Amino acid sequence: MPIDAAARVLIIADDLTGALDTAGAFASRGIATKVIAEPKTSDAASVRDAQVVAVNTASRHLPAADAAVHMLQCARLLSTQHFDIVFKKIDSTLRGNVVVETETLMKTCGRPTALVAPAFPAQGRTVIDGMVHVEGVPLPDTGFAKDALSPPPLQPLGDVFADVVGQDRVMSWRPGQALTLAKSGVIIADAENDPDMSELFGKVAERVTQTLLVGSAGLGEMLAARLEGGAGQNKSRGQITRLEPVSDPIVFVVGSRAAAASRSNSCAVSRKRFSSKRPTVRLEKWRIPPGQTRSFCWRSKIPTPIVSMQMVPTPKRWRTAWHGPALKSQPSIAPRW
Repeated sequence: MPIDAAARVLIIADDLTGALDTAGAFASRGIATKVIAEPKTSDAASVRDAQVVAVNTASRHLPAADAAVHMLQCARLLSTQHFDIVFKKIDSTLRGNVVVETETLMKTCGRPTALVAPAFPAQGRTVIDGMVHVEGVPLPDTGFAKDALSPPPLQPLGDVFADVVGQDRVMSWRPGQALTLAKSGVIIADAENDPDMSELFGKVAERVTQTLLVGSAGLGEMLAARLEGGAGQNKSRGQITRLEPVSDPIVFVVGSRAAAASRSNSCAVSRKRFSSKRPTVRLEKWRIPPGQTRSFCWRSKIPTPIVSMQMVPTPKRWRTAWHGPALKSQPSIAPRW
């Protein structure tokens, strides 16, 4: 069943990256899309003309109670606007306050049923028997399980949600099964590939406006494709603006500690447009308290087309691996918080 091409979509993500990558699936299809990066300083009227609105709650690393408050604040910000579909963007490896934020949105947005599907097969994230796997490895056995800021739950999702909403309100779905959407409760969906995701979305499509969708960018891609597919030949989409190439220096800051990010960074600097020199700059001036992060403002003029910088937290300092030409002086870095 196609989704109404005019349906408005609200995406609520717990970090800016999640808001942007999910919104990108819609924008790349020519659907009018806007992202609210900082809700506290944003005017809700500025996104009234967008069909898809993504909001960054910046709540991934907050205590659960504070994360719930952020959810409520974002809901109030957009309370005067109507949205047909509500999508709770979560991390594909379940870092953050997945359960608390889901439960809060179910109540706040009037969606008594939530479909939880964190699988993103294109990125190697699958769900088997309610357990997230990364490249075939169960989540508890991956590096994500040791995340210093927001370690994910290590039990199957069904058990995690049952502890909060009650076992009688948690159901599971596997590919090939019928999907019965109860009047209230949480459905944990397995998926190992894109056909599984497509089958899942096809079964929930007719009740997508009554169901809270909870998932990673993989589920967002499915929703965007369905929204585009429902447009038909009589519906026009906006033009996609292509950015012109720039000649000024470009700095890539890679903040992720994931092994995949490190591999991508190494691959990038091996290209001809990247410098192969890798001197290390150590920043020992600031100590990072446990459980806290710092945002740094970087300033420098680099005489090279593209450079890359990866910031790696260590127990006592930030160690910055600089991938670019040797610097005559240390970059000017000032903390902002």
